Amino acid sequence: TGVTITNGTATAFNELCKYARNAASSTSAWENVKQLLDVDEFANYFALETYLANQDWPQNNIKMFRSTDDGRFHVILQDLDACFHEFGNTFERMENNQTYGYAVAGHKENTLLTLFLNLMNREEFRQRFVTAFCLVAGSVFEPAAVSAQLDALYAEVQPAYGSSTVLAGAYADLADILSETWQQERFRYLSSWNRAKAYDYAPVSLSAEQPATLLLNGQPVPCTHFNGPLVLPATVQAQAPRGYRFTGWLHNGSVISTDSIYTITHD
Repeated sequence: TGVTITNGTATAFNELCKYARNAASSTSAWENVKQLLDVDEFANYFALETYLANQDWPQNNIKMFRSTDDGRFHVILQDLDACFHEFGNTFERMENNQTYGYAVAGHKENTLLTLFLNLMNREEFRQRFVTAFCLVAGSVFEPAAVSAQLDALYAEVQPAYGSSTVLAGAYADLADILSETWQQERFRYLSSWNRAKAYDYAPVSLSAEQPATLLLNGQPVPCTHFNGPLVLPATVQAQAPRGYRFTGWLHNGSVISTDSIYTITHD
């Protein structure tokens, strides 16, 4: 199957793969998938890896474990040193990389990639992945926020490097890569991938005053702000903590809705 089991047996994992193959059309199969796999984590994991363009993935560096607490499989994010290597459309590469080869072992199925692609045929999972990708692009790695973090980190460690150009070069490279150009390019790749169905999107900016929280299609916005491409229609929700009251959504200084849940469209 292309999977190496280091502890235990492959029984539960094989069951997961079987259910995933039928999850697109079978509600019971989808429910069984959710019992065996943390699907939110799985969607987030693939969103992050595809956005960061990890050259040594997914043909390598995929690890999972099955928790004894919840009985579900979880992915491990690891070995990201080959990220930011632009090699073209990540999603085309995934479609063409369902097998991997070694000189001795020959070609085997990339089982975890097949698992993901099968789950993308389930509408609920597809929406989770697309939303997660939007959040990675527009919140976690939002270019302006990343630039500010890089500036602060560089200022903190630069004195230890003195006149060395190594740090300055790495800083400049990362600042150049994690820019709005990267954000737009990665999103163009997503929108051209037929499985994602992310054809209709627009630039959107969202923010909430602390200590409020934001949800995008039911998923938390990690940094309480969003600035980037967003697949439409999309539903946003503001949650006011105890002692606070939600007053409305503002657009160009005017209240457009006083409902805490609001659907963004092109209109």
